[in-house]
Amino acid sequence: MFFLTERSVRGISLGSADLGSGQTTGGRTWDELESHLRAPARAALPGSGAKGSPANKALRSIHGAPRAELASPQVFSAGNPSPAHVQAVAQAVQLLPARLRKALAGRGVRAIASRRSQDYFERWKEKPAGAPEGMTWNQMLGGSIQDERTIFVNELQAVGAHWVPSRSPTWTTIHELAHSLDRLSEPPLSQKEAFVNAFKEDVSRLPWTARHGLESVISGGTEEAFAQIVAFLYGPKEQDTTGATRLLKRSILAARAILESFP
Repeated sequence: MFFLTERSVRGISLGSADLGSGQTTGGRTWDELESHLRAPARAALPGSGAKGSPANKALRSIHGAPRAELASPQVFSAGNPSPAHVQAVAQAVQLLPARLRKALAGRGVRAIASRRSQDYFERWKEKPAGAPEGMTWNQMLGGSIQDERTIFVNELQAVGAHWVPSRSPTWTTIHELAHSLDRLSEPPLSQKEAFVNAFKEDVSRLPWTARHGLESVISGGTEEAFAQIVAFLYGPKEQDTTGATRLLKRSILAARAILESFP
């Protein structure tokens, strides 16, 4: 998991991904969208009057609905991704159980279906924090913006001199939402004692042949392991980005128990 800052994406244009949740951005920029998303959902904009005033309707058109009423995180598009990619991200959101989706939506979490990092991120040539040397944002499948309140999922990934379509948009979407879900609790869900102990035991018992595939998960600690396991529980197994998440058997059982009792 890697992060973008709000300042890094100023000025990008967000398109609508109205696939049943009712949201629309009307071609607004990131700055305009953020200013409305920070506003109280039921508050009238300056100069508005009754609940049905034009300004208040504009606010609801961006939110889709007041946050307390949203059943799922909203989905937006950036950088002209294909309709199929936007749909894949929107459908991936719906794979999470309804109570988890509602918890995420209530905290203002939303998803951006994007084409490439360079299409909307002006500092795409930089190395993401924590990434290996030589890696840029164009090589990332997904990440988080604004302290995990916004996740992005790229349609294309740079591999050498070529652009390669992501083979795991559903998995990546759920994985990144899991990071947001993790932080809804204090302490984070990934820091629960039962999960920490289970992960330590799983790692200690892993055969050496499996460690290579799970290297990024192991180095990312319980936070990365939790997100990977949530994607394993609710996403398509064939999109597993490591191909070996299933081997974290104790961690999977611990994560499932934690999620069943949350929120």
